Amino acid sequence: MKGRMWCAVLAIITVGSFVPVHAALTTGGGASVNPNPEYDTYVEKTADSPDAAAIWEIALSTGGQPSKTYYVTLACGNPSAARGPHLVQLSGDGSSYSTVLNTSTTADNYVSVTNAAVSVTEAYGKLSLKLGGNSVTNNLNFIIITEDLFTLPPISDCTSFSQYQKLDHFRYTYWNGASYQNLFLNAPTRRWTLDGEAAAPLININSFRPGGTTAEPAMLWTAPFDDTIKVQGWTTKVVDPPNYGDGVYVRLVKNGNTASPLWEQFITGDDTTFYPFDVSPITIVAGDTIALHLHKNGDHFFDSTQHNIVISSISDGNAWSASGGFSREQGYNNWSYRRWNGSQYNNLVLNTTTRTWTTDGSNTPPRVNINAQLPGDSEDSVRTWTAPSTGTINVVGWATRVIDPPPQGDGVYVRIVKNSNIGSPLWERFLDYDDYTLYRINLNGIEVNAGDTINFIVNRNGNRFYDSTKVDAVVIYQ
Repeated sequence: MKGRMWCAVLAIITVGSFVPVHAALTTGGGASVNPNPEYDTYVEKTADSPDAAAIWEIALSTGGQPSKTYYVTLACGNPSAARGPHLVQLSGDGSSYSTVLNTSTTADNYVSVTNAAVSVTEAYGKLSLKLGGNSVTNNLNFIIITEDLFTLPPISDCTSFSQYQKLDHFRYTYWNGASYQNLFLNAPTRRWTLDGEAAAPLININSFRPGGTTAEPAMLWTAPFDDTIKVQGWTTKVVDPPNYGDGVYVRLVKNGNTASPLWEQFITGDDTTFYPFDVSPITIVAGDTIALHLHKNGDHFFDSTQHNIVISSISDGNAWSASGGFSREQGYNNWSYRRWNGSQYNNLVLNTTTRTWTTDGSNTPPRVNINAQLPGDSEDSVRTWTAPSTGTINVVGWATRVIDPPPQGDGVYVRIVKNSNIGSPLWERFLDYDDYTLYRINLNGIEVNAGDTINFIVNRNGNRFYDSTKVDAVVIYQ
């Protein structure tokens, strides 16, 4: 998408200059009520007497043409209180304003406008926004102005996994047959459970398990904007011989319509197949939900199932998910599994029983599995993405140590390295033996040629003992 500008009146990202012309307002939020900072903060236009709208303007070029169309995407709401109706009007000539929003919100709920077209005239050379003027308190969270239609950036439930409900618009819920209800965080294990302790249904970083009741775990995403999307991913049952269970149903569901799922797969108790799904096009409006459900067959014993979901706009190219693209074949989905000996990379060998890549195909580290890595005594564990074409990529994801109380070991280094440039990593973090923080990865503007590699490396500190580390990422071309 060319010419994207995030022009945020609350200073999330500011490109260009949004100038307040008449803006008697205050800023607020920032108390982490909502884990997404662009929704947790806002500017507020209170009800003045007389009540005049707050106005902002931003200079925009028409490229020498009489006019040029820009697209405005924005959100209004307050994380802590009911507000509105939020009245938002836009103009590209400074005189005629179009009302694009006039809707109230409850606490920590938001209304959005997606791709409101505004024709900016050469004579005016600005886009103008009015907020309020309707004798009630209005909030504005953020504004996005684009030359092309704004689309949702690709997002993965695994790379967005969090200790907070709603981060990146994902919630950890269970379906009770009629509605979605929130699960509760078990902080020591970083799992979402029915009671905040150990009761199922539960959801982990890339797995879930049903409970003994009819309640089924559901990884729920709520659309923040209107778009046409595709949902890609995979699921596979955790098999622990000789205990197999009686199988599970995995369903992809829009807006709670379990009777007509977008995709469904029954997995028998002893089935180790990776089942991919690629569902498109799916038309969504802001507030629609997409959820991955796990439904027990008869009983819930031995029903743990792994999964990954990547949601992206239908207009975007592919997004490569490390866990979502995990395979038993080197190079499949552009991912490979290797070890680094200090001077070169060498391929690992698949242990077909555990579905883990190891030094010799047995259990010898370095090892790589779906989203965890363990270094060896003298070599690093490496998960590699290979660029299929020349371009510019972004990498988003996270790294965290595997919880194995009591804390032991001497820590690890996690590095993201382009090709063999170990001395100048794109990202690096030392995770101490007792550090269970989930560290976010957000790299933008990495130039690659076809065949270049992005390597996710876990390096022992002194020794490899207790060094299992979870690393997951999504690679996206700009």
